[in-house]
Amino acid sequence: MTTLVVAAHPDDEVLGCGASIYKWATAGDDVHVLILAEGITSRDITLESNAISAL
Repeated sequence: MTTLVVAAHPDDEVLGCGASIYKWATAGDDVHVLILAEGITSRDITLESNAISAL
């Protein structure tokens, strides 16, 4: 069997269905993972740092 796991962010596939991925892979299935995001934060860390410094 061939399985494609689609996840929005890195580590979502492990947190969401890691046990199933392990089960399929150890059973000899062909498992592929597609990550849709780059894995970088979408928040402006500079703005957060400035807000913390202002405290």
